[in-house]
Amino acid sequence: MVALSLFNCKVTDIRHGDDGVTVVTEEGEYHGNKLLVSAGTWVTKLLPDLPVKSVRKIFAWHQADGRYSENNKFRRLPQKHRTAINIMASRREDNELKLGQA
Repeated sequence: MVALSLFNCKVTDIRHGDDGVTVVTEEGEYHGNKLLVSAGTWVTKLLPDLPVKSVRKIFAWHQADGRYSENNKFRRLPQKHRTAINIMASRREDNELKLGQA
């Protein structure tokens, strides 16, 4: 299995059929068996027929010490807070810590 991630590459069309999925971009066409769309709130513009409701999530970035680094195998932490707000933390590069409402 191979995955391809393209950044800052505008998708102009998505075609699907019996032989798989073709993604048409300004830089070329890409074909595969399956497609994962990770476009955030832009997904409704990309796939207008898909019944998606956008939900706003609040995140904060913090510069942390080495305890939260990839080298120390820090994992994503979903936590149930006593106020019933779900808190999420995940490691990033260069000891950055991403915190948010899950």
